[in-house]
Amino acid sequence: MTNLQGKKIAVMGLTFKPGTDDFREAPSIPIVQQLIEEGAEVWAHDPIAIEKAQKFLPKTVMLSDSIENIFINAEAAILLTEWRFYRELSWNELGKLMKNKILIDGRNSLDSRSLKQLGFEYWGIGRK
Repeated sequence: MTNLQGKKIAVMGLTFKPGTDDFREAPSIPIVQQLIEEGAEVWAHDPIAIEKAQKFLPKTVMLSDSIENIFINAEAAILLTEWRFYRELSWNELGKLMKNKILIDGRNSLDSRSLKQLGFEYWGIGRK
């Protein structure tokens, strides 16, 4: 996917590390800003830091406390914080909500083999 104009991108995990609401040096901030600059429509979820995220992310980001909402008609999903919550999701059901089953695992914390068996195009950062 090279043209992100108008594409819905689901972003999972906004904080610097799981188990906190800490945004210091959080990779989500520059990544979300870049996605928006490229024309993407960003929908984001974090297990505990949705309210705090409003202070750090552009106003155009759609923040949701419902993981399902960010996946509806998403062109792709990106995992940025390795919360246990995301590893335990029903990926089969979430994949059914997506327009395209493209998943970028920025932390290499998901089971790539299982996701590929479910029909996802899986990209793990630093993996071949």
